[in-house]
This record gives sequence, structure tokens and C-alpha cells, in this order.
Amino acid sequence: MIDNIGVRGIDLISEMYEQQAIHVEEFFETAAVDVPDDKRAVHLVREEYAVIDIEKTKFEVIGTSGLDFSVAVFLVASFTNRIGLVHFARDKMVTHGMGSLISVLLENYEADSDGVAAGAGARRRVGPVIEAHIVGGFQDPGNVCEGIVRQVLDVMMGSEARFVIKLGCTGLLNDSSHNGNEEDMNGPRCALFTSFCMDFKRNNGGNLNTKLSPVGTFEDRGPGLTLRQTRLFNIPDESTVLPTTTVTDENNFLWNAFCTDSDRFMIEPFVFDVLDRQSLGILLHLTHANTDELIEFISEPKVSHHNFQVFIQDLAQVFRFLLKQPSPEQIFKKRPLYFSIGKGGKKWVVQPYSRIVAPLVLPENQEKAEKEMPTHVHRTIYQ
Repeated sequence: MIDNIGVRGIDLISEMYEQQAIHVEEFFETAAVDVPDDKRAVHLVREEYAVIDIEKTKFEVIGTSGLDFSVAVFLVASFTNRIGLVHFARDKMVTHGMGSLISVLLENYEADSDGVAAGAGARRRVGPVIEAHIVGGFQDPGNVCEGIVRQVLDVMMGSEARFVIKLGCTGLLNDSSHNGNEEDMNGPRCALFTSFCMDFKRNNGGNLNTKLSPVGTFEDRGPGLTLRQTRLFNIPDESTVLPTTTVTDENNFLWNAFCTDSDRFMIEPFVFDVLDRQSLGILLHLTHANTDELIEFISEPKVSHHNFQVFIQDLAQVFRFLLKQPSPEQIFKKRPLYFSIGKGGKKWVVQPYSRIVAPLVLPENQEKAEKEMPTHVHRTIYQ
């Protein structure tokens, strides 16, 4: 159930916006923060989810970016010391993504409460309370994100856990700078923020404190960024789908980007379409010559003008990678790749080591790639 939203004969989204109006005002008055590369951050790209255990983790923040046409859901389960994040780009992914996230958040709770008063039967009555923060979709006149939010609320209502929505801030409906008016759709505040992060720590009393903030800069967008974005060319394959899915619905589930127990980034095996070199050369050319045709080819929604150039540069990096004709079998060897923070806390170390993967994850190579960007591209906004 959702504790702070009435559900009888009332549109959930409308009531969520009305009840969160004060919180939204306070939220947008918060100055945007920067996440420097020396601050250990779990940064997700679209269609990924992650759960961190604050008692085990070496990381300090969790966040995501590129939320102009997509939605992020932050979930805080203080009773299991876990914080989760999922980044939705399509409503078809919500059922799997929210289900996976909630399952991992409640994992310890269910294991510790087997047969006790707080078990499955009692949980529906008094159960654990999960705090939810829903943000994003501020550049979405097509209402894609509204569909995502409705699906998210449906999953919450059907869950055994109880949810308290601490912040519901999506789309254009709840920003007083334009009040949903068509003529004011480019209001000054929503348009500024497409990145968010959550800081977390325990206070002296042992309580978990979290703070969600808009982000100006993610200095480090995580390891294996190019490889993770290559999932755009993912091919459904029986050997890579989850046990509970089929080839036909594989594109409706999200990727787990983080191993909670070992506190490491993770890239699960996937099969990608290695196009012929001529086609890849044409696509790479389109990143410079005809970006509209490129976007149409890959069936991606256009991102906002703030994020567009960096999005195209990220695609160019993917095409350069695919031009090397890498083999998915060589990269993954039928097992996930794991990434840990190396000595000194700055370099990412890939396990198991691969000469194919290593150039994609080390910071010096990320910096070298970004030096190829045009000088007018600002990497501080897009994911």
C-alpha cells in the first residue's frame, strides 16, 4: 500500500502531485551539486538498476542522469540498510524493474523474519516502510513518463511492502514555474535538471539519513560505460535471458548493474549485433553529418538540447568499439564482468581481466575519448 496517498476514486498521479507540491518547491530551491571523480559514486545509465548495502559499501552516493525523457525511482529501506535505484526509459520495463528492486531491498528482511511476527502475513498489515523518490521526465511532452509513473504506482500498490512517497516530481505538472500551461512548457527550473544523486550516511543515533539532490556534474559515470551503452544493440538470445523470462520478453527487463553482496559494479553477459564495417562506418559518419537520420535508425527518442551532443558522442564511442568487431563470447566468457575500485580509490579494475574490456574501463581511456569531443560539448549534463 502507499501510505500517504488516498486511492479511493482519486487519480493517483494528480493526488501525488498535489500532496508533494511543498516538497517540490523545496527540492528545486536546492542548489545543484557536483559529484567529483574522487567521490565514490554508483552511477547508472538508462535501463539499469542497482541496490547498495550501506553497511558494506565503500561508495558514498548513488545517482543517474539523462532524465529528460525517462524516470528514476530511488527507494530507501532503512530496515535492511539498503538503497535502490532504477532508471526507466519505457513503461514495459517497470514490472520487472520494480519487482527486482523491491525483491533485493527486502532480501535480508525476509530471511531474518521467517516465521516471526514481521513475516509475510503480518507484513501486509504493518510491514516494512520503503521511502520512494520519483524524479525525471521534465522534457516529456509526449507523456511517456506519465505512463512509467502510473506503472510504478501500480507495482507499489500491489506489493507486500508499504511505500511512503517522499518526493514525487516528474513531468511538467507540478512545477509552479509553468503550472502545466502549454505556453510555459520551457519553465526555467525543470529544464535545468536531468541528473540526480542520493547521499547517505548513518547519524550518531544509528538512523539512516539520505538526501536527494539535483546534480550538475558526474565526473565519473561508472566503469565500462561504452560497453554498457552497447546494449542499445542487444540481441535477445536464449543463453543470456534470465531464467524467468523468454526470448520474446527479454527486452522488457532491466540490467542489474551492481552486485550488492560483493559491493562491485557488474555487467551481465549480453549478445550484441556486430554490424558490417561499412554500415558502422556510415553510422559513425552520421554522428557528425546527419544526427536526425541516426536517431531515426536506432529508434531512440530525441533527448533534450541540453543532452543531445553528449548523447551523440557516446553513440560515436559505441560505433568505434563495434568497428573493432569484438566478440561477445570473448568479452564475457559466459559470466558477468565485475569492476572494483583499485588502489588509491580512483582506477576501476575489471575482473576477470580482459585485454578487450580493459581499454574500455580505465579512466585514462575515458579521458582520452572525451578529448575527442568538440569543444562546445558539455559532458556535465547527460548521463
